[in-house]
Amino acid sequence: MSEMKRHVHLRFVLLTGLITLGCAVLYLAIPYEHSVARAKEAVLRADLQEMRLAIRNFTADKKRAPKSLQELVDEKYLRSIPIDPMTGKRDWRISDRCLSLMYL
Repeated sequence: MSEMKRHVHLRFVLLTGLITLGCAVLYLAIPYEHSVARAKEAVLRADLQEMRLAIRNFTADKKRAPKSLQELVDEKYLRSIPIDPMTGKRDWRISDRCLSLMYL
């Protein structure tokens, strides 16, 4: 009987340890996810600011809005069209109405 109690106790300790470890992993994973999201948002803000400045400079120099972001690259107002950190694609477009950047 004492052998059986020892196995039951060992299983209980092992199960408790696994549950504690799982909780610790979840506790650490949640802030990591938030950090990644905040980093992507910071990159997005910086890219938008750079593109808006390029649009403003192009518009001031050429007296018209650019037809596309590629035109900003071709005319050397941007080095390249940045990759959207949220989608991983270069899926930007220029809105004709307000000359701001929008997602496709």
